[in-house]
Amino acid sequence: MRPVFRNAAPSILSLYGRASRSASTVVYDYHAYGGALLERLGEYCSYCEVALCGNAAIEHLAGKGFEPQFENAWNNLLLACTNCNSRKAVKGTSINLGDFLWPCDMRIDTSTAFRYRRVNGLVLVEPVAGTLATRAAATIALFGLNNVPAENDRRSSDRRVRNRTNTWDTAVTLADRYIQAGAATGGFDRRFPQLLAEQIKAIATTLGFWSVWMTVFEDRLYAADLPDPIVQGQLDRLFCDTFTGTLRGRLRVTQQLPYSGYTGLPVMTKAKS
Repeated sequence: MRPVFRNAAPSILSLYGRASRSASTVVYDYHAYGGALLERLGEYCSYCEVALCGNAAIEHLAGKGFEPQFENAWNNLLLACTNCNSRKAVKGTSINLGDFLWPCDMRIDTSTAFRYRRVNGLVLVEPVAGTLATRAAATIALFGLNNVPAENDRRSSDRRVRNRTNTWDTAVTLADRYIQAGAATGGFDRRFPQLLAEQIKAIATTLGFWSVWMTVFEDRLYAADLPDPIVQGQLDRLFCDTFTGTLRGRLRVTQQLPYSGYTGLPVMTKAKS
């Protein structure tokens, strides 16, 4: 799951324009943050990572029906596709945020908690110890990330697993070509590999599924016996720097928090670390 960073909440006046009124008189709701979320996180579902293509829903970590005090809280909002948003809502109960993993939680790199594999296009739990594995499994179940509609279910529009699998196959083809181009020209900094890199970034950001691209390219680059600094540098260059709002690699190390103690979650929520 792609770790993301929203940064501090935009000012209300910046959302509505500088009218002849003060921020204290502006009446707003969480929909006002939609543009800022898209700008800072990119047009991707925060959970399944599919490209939203104009179908973004503003998703409340703590459901607004159960935690109304967080309905308009910036740190309680992410972007979701209709499938992830509805799968979570269908639970119909209040949830403890600490029981799940959230891509905006600054204390955890969620990219290390999940494993992506081509077989069946499923999201798996990385074999990690303790509560992290339990929370990862609960997150997969909460959003139905591995939901595969029955063959005869013509009513379902849930194509997340199928699209994830198709993206995997595309990533494999491009990763192999990229490695071949680098080997043939003597490195990835040559003109042809650079042109191919630009095409890869364009295709990846169009399709979404950041974790698929990261997994495929990491596996392929290491299989080509490339040293770790080159592998990590290429992953940063191709995907971490390209997918807006991604907080991994060098960006995670250098990112300044909006304020001391910032976690990326609703301020009053007691989430497990």
